[in-house]
Amino acid sequence: MVFGISCDARLRSHDMTPLDDVNTFIDRLAELPAQSWIDIGLGIIARAKSAGRPEAAIAIIDATLAAEGLVVAAWYARDAVETSAFVVSRVGRRWTPAERSAVAATESAAIQAAGALLVREKLSSDDFVAVTGPFADLILLPSQQVL
Repeated sequence: MVFGISCDARLRSHDMTPLDDVNTFIDRLAELPAQSWIDIGLGIIARAKSAGRPEAAIAIIDATLAAEGLVVAAWYARDAVETSAFVVSRVGRRWTPAERSAVAATESAAIQAAGALLVREKLSSDDFVAVTGPFADLILLPSQQVL
C-alpha cells in the first residue's frame, strides 16, 4: 500500500490507461525493499556490460513522448521514481559504492521504463521489453489486467 491506496485496487479498472499502468508500476517500485533495488541494479549493470544499454529504444521512447505531448506526464513519473529512490537510499545504513551505483542504475532504468509504459502502444514489443525487462515482475501486462 502506497499513500494509503492499495495497488490492487487499481487493477480492478476495466479501462486501464497508460497513466494507470505507470502509477501501478511506480507504486510497486516504491514498495520494494532496498535490497531489491540493489539486486535489480546489479542485474542492469551486468547486462549493460555484456549487451550495452538499449539506446535505440530509449531514443524512440523519448521522441515518442515528445511527439505525443507526454513530456509533462513523463516528468511526473520521473519525479515519483526519483522520490522512491531517495526514500530507499535512506534506509539507515552506510552503502558501498557498488550499492549506490546499483540503486542509481535501477532509478535510471525505472525512469525509462515508466516512459515506455506511457507510450507502450507506439513501441515495438522488442523495444518495450528492452527497456522494461528488469522490471517485468512489477509491470502489469494487458493480459493480466482484471476486468
